[in-house]
Amino acid sequence: MRCCGSPQTRRGTSRVSPSRSMRASCRCSSSGCRHRGRRVSKGVNAMEQQNARTDVKRRSKRGALNRFAPIVVFGLAGVLLAACGSAGGSRAAGESVSQLRVGVMNPGPAYALLYWAKAKGYFQNAGLDLTISADGAGMPANFVAGKSDTIYTSQGSSFAAINQGKPVVSIYGTEAGGSGYVVTSDPAVKSPLDCKTVSTGTAGQAIYAWTKQLEKVYKTKWELTQLSGDVSALTANVVGGRTKCAVGSIAYFQAGIQKGQLRVVFDPVDKAKLPADWPILGIEGVFAALPGTLNEKRPAFEKLLKGYNNALTDYLAAQPKDIAQTLIAFDKGFSAIGSVDALALTIEQARPNLSPNRGYIPQNVWPSTLSFYESGGLDFLAKDPGRFDYGKVVDMSVYDAAIGRP
Repeated sequence: MRCCGSPQTRRGTSRVSPSRSMRASCRCSSSGCRHRGRRVSKGVNAMEQQNARTDVKRRSKRGALNRFAPIVVFGLAGVLLAACGSAGGSRAAGESVSQLRVGVMNPGPAYALLYWAKAKGYFQNAGLDLTISADGAGMPANFVAGKSDTIYTSQGSSFAAINQGKPVVSIYGTEAGGSGYVVTSDPAVKSPLDCKTVSTGTAGQAIYAWTKQLEKVYKTKWELTQLSGDVSALTANVVGGRTKCAVGSIAYFQAGIQKGQLRVVFDPVDKAKLPADWPILGIEGVFAALPGTLNEKRPAFEKLLKGYNNALTDYLAAQPKDIAQTLIAFDKGFSAIGSVDALALTIEQARPNLSPNRGYIPQNVWPSTLSFYESGGLDFLAKDPGRFDYGKVVDMSVYDAAIGRP
């Protein structure tokens, strides 16, 4: 960053020639700009302003730069403010900006908080230039190949990567409890017991784990149709009559619900109506990273969690419709849900599941997390449990440094 009063201007604009004292080295502090440790006097400021006005008048007489006069007068103030910072700034002047790339499946409601935080400048204020890469079904492969620094994914997907020999660690818990919705388009279906045929995801996905949990809770056995990658076909399968029901996040189904094509027969967020044998929840969604990348870019990861955590507080308090409007304006992918009102309703319904324990993953939830995914089709968790010990696959050191233990 240039010093206060630097003569640097954009190409094509007039330059204000600073005095010798203004060309001296300077630094910024909470008490104002200082030159060689001395506060700029009012006299110097007045002289600089007079010089600027005189310079403008000379050029105006030649008729060449009338249109640049406001730029000259206010440009000097702009340079001063830029160098000294403002009282409301979140990032200290001179702090370096880090870069990080996070992989997601798509710009949709499941990642609403992440996109909203970027749209509202929370990562920028934390000193992070964050790129969100919508990689679709290629997200895990891109992550392992080093094309993204971290991914917002299910804990089950992280387990699967570890089972394939990749040393993945979870650094923040993004959600829990939101993928157990059961929907149908069949008027005869009144409860999950009536479903018989169900569309779901594949082993390792949270929606598949919830499907198996629901079978256990309701003591039933469904005929499953498993969809990999893009799960938007869940709705099409039910509406098209290929299965009576589907299990998943409300984000997958909201557009169909708004159109009257689907209705909810089980809502996991409605605690008053949960079955007696409802399982103890672990962690479903996480930010995951490879240890090598985490160590190499630790300051950037700290800024990621700091920005995300700061955004979380405001996101939970904001009006869902305002959030929806921001997201649709920021990325057209959020329009796919159908309307501002539909997206707002999805946001409102999903917020209770976000960042359990403020994103901190405590050791006491780990047994239930392993049990949840083991029953959800990840049999390898039971065969070699030592590989998936909390201390080996969870790293809260970045959280501790960025946020502090809750």
